Amino acid sequence: MDAVLDDADMNDKTQWRNRIIYDLTFFIILGVLLFDVVTGVILDTFGELREEVNERKDKMENETFISGIAREKVEELGAEVEFDTINDKDQNVWNYLFYIIYLKNKDPSELNGIESYTMECIESDDTLWFPQKTCWRIEYSNQTIDDDKAPEELIEEQVDR
Repeated sequence: MDAVLDDADMNDKTQWRNRIIYDLTFFIILGVLLFDVVTGVILDTFGELREEVNERKDKMENETFISGIAREKVEELGAEVEFDTINDKDQNVWNYLFYIIYLKNKDPSELNGIESYTMECIESDDTLWFPQKTCWRIEYSNQTIDDDKAPEELIEEQVDR
């Protein structure tokens, strides 16, 4: 088997030069460019993940978890209603979870009307029993949230969560 560069070819400088150019071209194309492409894909993927995390964090900080009311919509209502009070006290996620656990552990024959409706919604994965774009504090102050979305879009948005 012949060597790639045997002794006869070593004396020919053009052969050496051509071989070096070929090897460097191969290294640059496959080594450097392929590495850059893979690195770019990885960095782009991490950038997308970071954007998703930031969007999720922004949504958690600026929208009530249960009813989906935006912070700026609540602040437009005035000092009577505070976003943090709605999110942390009135519509506390843990209270809803405890209510669901309470309903699941309660004897079905002892459920009252509201509890049986809520239990039916839970069993059918229906979120209609959650308040949508409102809360008792907003209703008590005789104010409403002006939202551009139709009620059907709000229901779809709740389901997509």
